Amino acid sequence: MALTFAGLAGPARYARRLRERPRWAGRFFILAALYIGLGIAGSVHRADLTAGRLPASASAQERSVARESMLDGTLVRSLFLPVRLFTGWSLFALALYYACWIWSTREKVRYVHLFAAEVHAEGAMFLGNAAALAAVFLGGGEGRPSVPWIPAGLDRLVPAGDFTLRYILNSFNIFSALYVTVLAVTVSLMLGLSRTKALISVLLAWGLTNFVNAGIFHALRAEFHLGL
Repeated sequence: MALTFAGLAGPARYARRLRERPRWAGRFFILAALYIGLGIAGSVHRADLTAGRLPASASAQERSVARESMLDGTLVRSLFLPVRLFTGWSLFALALYYACWIWSTREKVRYVHLFAAEVHAEGAMFLGNAAALAAVFLGGGEGRPSVPWIPAGLDRLVPAGDFTLRYILNSFNIFSALYVTVLAVTVSLMLGLSRTKALISVLLAWGLTNFVNAGIFHALRAEFHLGL
């Protein structure tokens, strides 16, 4: 498991490895398992909070029923999570592929290399999500475990009442900065791009992805009247 995060400190060495052998499956399944663990931990914590906040007159059975209802569907969501991750990371790699394609590169741009680089860099985003859930557990985080806010986000400096705007601001945090940096360095070394061109390519793909995700969250919230 240490290999999943070791490359965050030394992207140059991992870039050479990925260029020669763009392996991603092992790291992907490790990250998927870790994300499933985070999801289950968050669901259990949310269920315990809900049961604990019932009126004092609620019986032990009523609290148990409330807790079980909150946990209903956790297994299905956990089994589906790897599919969601694979789809999202694949689409991001595709956007990055076309962003890199506009430049003249020393190495041929291959999708599998960029997908492997994306999976490699996602370790930074997992750390961000883990920090968000840890903040919720410790009582220092805002929101609920289902929508944890990553610590040290731009939303701390620029308060926003609108959920969609806060989601966008929160996406600018120290973990996303690490993610973008690692991915840009990896892409630069793999494709022979200058650091500036690689950074522009990554920011274009990352910005587009966050814009689309924010739009989806906003549409779902408006359609189903979600009080996120």
